[in-house]
Amino acid sequence: MVAVIVLLSLVVPILEVLLFVAVVNSAGIWAAVIPSAVTTVAGLVILIRSFPKFMDSTFNNDKFQTFPTMQSYFEVTKILSGMLLLVPGFITDLAGLILLHPKLRGVSFVILSRLMVRKNDRY
Repeated sequence: MVAVIVLLSLVVPILEVLLFVAVVNSAGIWAAVIPSAVTTVAGLVILIRSFPKFMDSTFNNDKFQTFPTMQSYFEVTKILSGMLLLVPGFITDLAGLILLHPKLRGVSFVILSRLMVRKNDRY
């Protein structure tokens, strides 16, 4: 897991810069800056709207739950997508937009819950 995080922290920024330069060279500076600015504002709006709701539900829920509910998972993915949209770059914007799609959030919840059950069964 640590290797994946290190790899992503090195590869994604390099790819972001290369993609940004490629868009600037092929379509111009405004074709790269305007979408980045729009997604940054969208990410900020998502964070402003989602974070208070998430904090309220976090402090009011039962502290002894062992596995998060789908609703709390959706709230976390909204915050994560807002953070990804806030970061300038096309790859992180794409990842943030994917996390905003409700059906893809549901699929990711099912996949992660199955992985967690398998991991817990091993121990």
